Amino acid sequence: INGIGAFQLCDYKPILQEYSNINIEKFTFKNIQEAVDKIKYFLGNPIERLAIAEEQKKYFLENHTYEKRLIKLLNLSVDFGIIEPCVKSLITTAFFLPSF
Repeated sequence: INGIGAFQLCDYKPILQEYSNINIEKFTFKNIQEAVDKIKYFLGNPIERLAIAEEQKKYFLENHTYEKRLIKLLNLSVDFGIIEPCVKSLITTAFFLPSF
C-alpha cells in the first residue's frame, strides 16, 4: 500500500517504525475508538492524509523495494558464509542490480 502512495491506517505494532520515517502514532490505532477517531480526522483532513501517503511512498521506494531486499539478502548471505562473494556478483550482474 505504501509503495503505491495510498494512505493506510493500521493497528499499532512497534515494528512498523522500521518501515516508516513518520511517527507511527500518526497512522496507527490501538483500539476501535481510536480507529474511528482517526478515520474521521483523516477524512476531514485530505491534505494531511495525502502528504503522509506521499511521504510513506517516498520512504518505501527508497528503502523497501524488492531490489533493496534482494541486495540486503545477498549481503547477509555473504556475511554469514552462505554464498561466496563471486556468487553474489553473478546474481547482481544477472539481475542488473547495483553492487553493494
